[in-house]
Amino acid sequence: MADNKAKALKEANSKYQLKVYYSGPTPAESGSASVRIDELDYKHRPWLMKYYTNDGVCQQYADTMGIYRILSQDIGEVLDAVIVNAKQRTAVDKIIDKILLDRLSRDLTGEKDSIIDPCEYPEVLEEVEDGR
Repeated sequence: MADNKAKALKEANSKYQLKVYYSGPTPAESGSASVRIDELDYKHRPWLMKYYTNDGVCQQYADTMGIYRILSQDIGEVLDAVIVNAKQRTAVDKIIDKILLDRLSRDLTGEKDSIIDPCEYPEVLEEVEDGR
């Protein structure tokens, strides 16, 4: 009983929330679970999560803005090597960037949270940490 109270108190005092959304065979069996964690903060944020099932299967989930940054850079290098015409390169780059950004920067849960890329906007992190 004392262990449960200590755990509940620790979770109540934790500042950072990790929310996991899960799917099930039917919408009624889908949902979410929240965990409060002390170790997470703006400088130490989750970028990759691995989920292990009882049979040892591992599924991997990654930060969508991190994926956007990597894919955008890799695709840009390929386009630089293949497309010589600057106008075509700019047009194709805008199309790919828009598709990637539209898909990877939105709140996939539909809760309309703002999704930021901490690597692109370090000043946002500094403001939040300073309480501004």
